Amino acid sequence: MKAIIHEMGNGLPDADNYVPGNDGELYYVVSLIGSIQTGGPGGGNWIRAEVDPADWTDCTKEDEFPAQVILVE
Repeated sequence: MKAIIHEMGNGLPDADNYVPGNDGELYYVVSLIGSIQTGGPGGGNWIRAEVDPADWTDCTKEDEFPAQVILVE
């Protein structure tokens, strides 16, 4: 699934990280696509990514990366 991952103040995840989505679901980052993009004023950095759906039981709270996945078509 194609997605954009938005930074939440602690950098951006790498492939193999679990990241929550803006839809309440959890996603596994398969790969990052392209380079980091800078957000506008007040907005964090973001990057395009390929993600797969994951189950919350696959990830502990400590393994959840503090960013946000937004799916794109």
